[in-house]
This record gives sequence, C-alpha cells and structure tokens, in this order.
Amino acid sequence: MLKTFWDTAKTIRFHSMLTVVFYVSVVLIIAYGVKYYAVDFLLLLFLSGALGGTISTYIRVKSLPLMDDNKAITKVLAIVQIHITPIVAGVLGFFLYLLFASGIVTGALFPEFSGLEEPFETAQSMIDFVKTKTNLDGIKALVWAFIAGFSERMVPNILDKIVQESEENQMNTTLNTEEKTK
Repeated sequence: MLKTFWDTAKTIRFHSMLTVVFYVSVVLIIAYGVKYYAVDFLLLLFLSGALGGTISTYIRVKSLPLMDDNKAITKVLAIVQIHITPIVAGVLGFFLYLLFASGIVTGALFPEFSGLEEPFETAQSMIDFVKTKTNLDGIKALVWAFIAGFSERMVPNILDKIVQESEENQMNTTLNTEEKTK
C-alpha cells in the first residue's frame, strides 16, 4: 500500500517537473532565438504566463503530502491539471496584457503603450501598432504575465473588481438620471 502512495506521488511530481522543464526549455530556446530571429512578443507573454503557472503548480505539487488514495481518477485528474495549468496561465498572462493596453488597469508599476491613438482597421493592424512604449514597459508586461500565471486568482479578482465597479457606476448613473427626471 505504501508503494502505491509513493508511485502516485512520484508520477505526479514527475509530470510536474516535466512540465517545468518543458516551459523553461521553450523560454530559453526562444530567448536564444531572439538574437537571430524576430520572436513575437505576444508569444513571449503567453509563455511567461505559462511558466509562472507551471512553477506555481510545481511548488504546490512538491509540497503535497502523500495521499491515502488509490483511485486512478485522482491521479489522472492531478496529471491533467498539471498539463492544463500552463495553458490557462498563459491565457491569463495575455489577458492581463490586454487589460493594461486598454487602460483599464493603470499605474506606475504597469506598462504603458504607444499606438493606441491609431484608428482601428483590422486585428492584425492593431497588433502591429499597439506596442509597449519602452523596453522597460515590455519587461514589466512580461513580469506581470508571469505573476498572472503564478497567481491564478489575480486576473479573475481584477475582473470581479471591474465588474463590481461597473455595476456601481451604472447604478449611480441610473439614480442620477431618475433624480433629474423628477
């Protein structure tokens, strides 16, 4: 029975470590390739978020105690989560970038953008025009993408706050309109 616990823990930790090694390798290969090829910044954002999520998952899995659970489904679900987390984390990192670019989330710690004043033509032209203002802003965007991936609840919490503020503003606008019509 103890051997089964150990095998389950080893398998889950193996998959977790494999995912970390994969994403670190991809980031290193791309970082090396930047010297010789143009690498899309949006891909780097996604990978930065994915790496953050992968490291977060690895830390969680590493600290898990051995479970008294021989169910194969538990093991499978844990392994699936290990492999899905980087994808979700990459999307969260990219979405946070969109929140920054839209101006919904601003501040000194967040990146600033240029090209926002250009008229919209196509999604591709928007991607071509909207860039971080400086290299420092690009680095900030990559760091925040990593943080968004690492802290899986950060972006959903930001979205909840935006929705709450929007609902409060809409309610205030409705109340002000009703008072003016009286």
